[in-house]
Amino acid sequence: MRSSPKRIILPVLLVVTDLLALNAAYLTALYLRFHAYDLLHWARAFGIPYLHLLVATNVIYFLLLLYYKEYLFPRRFKPTFVVPRIAKIVLITTLASVMIIFLSRGIAQNRRAFHFSRPTLIAFWILCVGYISLARLLFGYIQLAVFRRGFLQRPVFLVGGGAPMKDLTTRLAFNRWFGVTVLGRFRVGSGAPPPEEGIEVLPDGAALAGRIREKNVREILLAAPPGDLSQIFAVTEAAKETGCVLRMIPGQLQLVISHLLLSEKIPAENRTKEDLVYELMQRVDARFELELATVAIIGAKGIPATFGGIERHVAELTGRLARQGFVVKVYSRPYYTTLEGRFQGVEVLRLPTIHTKHLDAITHTFIATLHTLMQRVDLAHFHAQGPSVFSFLPRLFGVRTVVTVHGLDWMRDKWGSFASRCLQMGESASARYPNRTVTVSRTLKRYYEQKYGREVTYIPNGIDLKEIPAPRVIEEEFGLAPRSYILFVGRLVPEKGCHYLIDAFRRLQTDLALVIAGGSSHSDEYVNQLKESAGGDERIRFLGYVYGDSLSALYAHSYLYVHPSDLEGLSIALLEALSFGCAALVSDIDENLEVLTDEETPAETWEDPSGQAGPPVGFRFRRGDRDDLLRRLAERISDPEGTEKMRGKTREWIRRRYDWDVVAEQTAALYRTIAKK
Repeated sequence: MRSSPKRIILPVLLVVTDLLALNAAYLTALYLRFHAYDLLHWARAFGIPYLHLLVATNVIYFLLLLYYKEYLFPRRFKPTFVVPRIAKIVLITTLASVMIIFLSRGIAQNRRAFHFSRPTLIAFWILCVGYISLARLLFGYIQLAVFRRGFLQRPVFLVGGGAPMKDLTTRLAFNRWFGVTVLGRFRVGSGAPPPEEGIEVLPDGAALAGRIREKNVREILLAAPPGDLSQIFAVTEAAKETGCVLRMIPGQLQLVISHLLLSEKIPAENRTKEDLVYELMQRVDARFELELATVAIIGAKGIPATFGGIERHVAELTGRLARQGFVVKVYSRPYYTTLEGRFQGVEVLRLPTIHTKHLDAITHTFIATLHTLMQRVDLAHFHAQGPSVFSFLPRLFGVRTVVTVHGLDWMRDKWGSFASRCLQMGESASARYPNRTVTVSRTLKRYYEQKYGREVTYIPNGIDLKEIPAPRVIEEEFGLAPRSYILFVGRLVPEKGCHYLIDAFRRLQTDLALVIAGGSSHSDEYVNQLKESAGGDERIRFLGYVYGDSLSALYAHSYLYVHPSDLEGLSIALLEALSFGCAALVSDIDENLEVLTDEETPAETWEDPSGQAGPPVGFRFRRGDRDDLLRRLAERISDPEGTEKMRGKTREWIRRRYDWDVVAEQTAALYRTIAKK
């Protein structure tokens, strides 16, 4: 198929714009050299040499534009994407031009003729980078405006499904300068898996060819699973029949060829694998490069997660985002993890921090934000209110930003008045600065929307349902028998309310133990107070932070899980407990009750929730009320049958409502949405 003449307009204009900016930089450098635009003087004294330099510079720069394919689409302007590339091309141009001039015979015969001094050459290089970058930026916005008005767009069909289709959709969303207009999404061939939302199933390649003619589409972007060879060759035949250009991302084409060579079945009669590989290489244009969208995760302590709800959230989310067509970079703090480099498809970057209670998060976030501005990053995702104070910086450089609010940090008791006021500034920043604010609970969403009057997106935490581990894990490691203990899991900070639980438990007449799995988070003084309040009670055991199978076994074989917090966003520890079938007793703050019930559940069902088939799926007590907590604990201990009934409801409840795969899908969809704005 021949390219439409309209497709040549923008590449030609880009080259012309670059050359105009190059010559403008050249004239400015001359002005800096002679401090006046005396063209006659220049022409008399230095005309021929400067003309040689001007011609050489233009010719070499033009050839480099062709060599690096700068004129090709798609193309994005972002300083961190384009400026380094421009700087390299201009540097090569400058050095090559000067070398040619100095080696030329005419200059060698006239030593005084060339007066482009080294400072002037450096100024010329800097001016070129600045002028061409500015010209590219203006050109990009003109290009985007042209596309939005419906001119010079590329009407295409997307064909395929599964992970490759999600990957392609993500790339298209973030390559918005490209001008694609998607007229249809199709899958060719019926059968499993069921069709995805928004994708129409066509029976064969002939039906696809009919749609191509009907819509007069000239390009197909193929994003089929590598193993679906029948669909791939049906699309190839349809493209061949209609004269349509068929394109694939280079990496996906390589995967398809690998599957074809390793496959036992040949998807075409009387053809060899070599014939089919040759046909794919001839028919599919894989020079069509769509850059991956890059996301920087800022504010968490790092991955892999050891302690901290935000860190678990980030660890679960980022690996899944990496499978949705994103390059994910997570900024980690040196004391939290020794890991650096690739981990489960994610790039981990360890940057320094001032490891103190008040300066740790803010200094690491600031350094990570500055580092982000120098990287090829499309979107910066800040986690928590404090780090969000810097979310305006990426936006100044054209980087989209998202802030996820995990709780009202300024209300936490561990912060003094000054730190609390700073965190309140972070709350305001998290609502006002980013392109989109996300909350992990509906309660936080209502709070933000009522206080700031801005639309907020609700995406909850998720959970992975794991196999119930054998009780021997806790028997061997901790000497605990199944159903012989009440469990608390979490950071030992005041807002988690562990002091309420210890005070109530000490007055409880029971042979059950109280197991506290958690440790300090810049709260050593509070941890010491908890151990003092335990008063040598041998039933109370502090295990410190517990991870992996040991923690899973603690959840699964506890008699009762207690979550007495004063302040939460959406507790991952509570979700984990319920996912292992724990019977949970929680404080009656909205964020906790939201996990255990739905908005339609009447309040009276809390009187005996174990007798109900549906929600609520746990028990509650009045927040901060030690006496009420004591009563509820006594009720649970005296009613083992009701506690056991509740344990049977929780696992399925969590499976249906909180799923990390769904959370990742919703987050990726949010990224694509804000990329288009």
